[in-house]
Amino acid sequence: MSKQIIPFTAPALVLFLLLTAKSQASNIVVNGSFESGTYSEYGDALPNDWSLSPTDSVALSNCGISSAVNPAEDLGAESGTAYMTFQSDETDGSQDCLYQQLPTVAGQEYLITFSVAITSGTIGPDAYLDPEWDQGGADDTFLRNSYYYPTSSTTGPVPYETFSFTEPASKSTTTFYFHGVDAYGGSILLDNVSVSPVPEPSTWGLMALGCAALLARRTRGKRSNRFAP
Repeated sequence: MSKQIIPFTAPALVLFLLLTAKSQASNIVVNGSFESGTYSEYGDALPNDWSLSPTDSVALSNCGISSAVNPAEDLGAESGTAYMTFQSDETDGSQDCLYQQLPTVAGQEYLITFSVAITSGTIGPDAYLDPEWDQGGADDTFLRNSYYYPTSSTTGPVPYETFSFTEPASKSTTTFYFHGVDAYGGSILLDNVSVSPVPEPSTWGLMALGCAALLARRTRGKRSNRFAP
């Protein structure tokens, strides 16, 4: 019994390619905007779907959800109403470590983005946010930037800025950490965490071909209508 093959029209092909690209670019972080509920652990109010490794002294763990708005200190969410704060005053080199284990494909490149701000009071080596990608894996990398890894001369407040990195995954499950501490009376703020697969070059090529086919079809249609009796 033969199978019926239904050919794609140019618009259908473009739609199919766009939907495919969209699915490949989907965010694999759950609750990366920190808007979807909280739970309590180590005395901290933590975002649903995230886990925390506290500082060496659990009593000094101070990491949690906030929705406070204080423009004088640059407090508030980058978008929405909720954001994360890292406020532990630990000075022994340990940090609050917020993390999520992500479903990934080994060898696949991922686009990692997040927004960071610093409140007033922040200064010195015991005030920083240290994102770590693929913790314990072959591609274990610290995604550092001096903006949120302050030096002794860094002071807040500093408004939100969004940072992007492209990193490969080495396993089917990738642990993504945010290590943070602020022992100077301020807060390191985190919002809008996203991790998305980077589309393969072949995907973009197919989309370009689909769009070209649609354009050619529309152009031929216009020419036919122009010379029709």
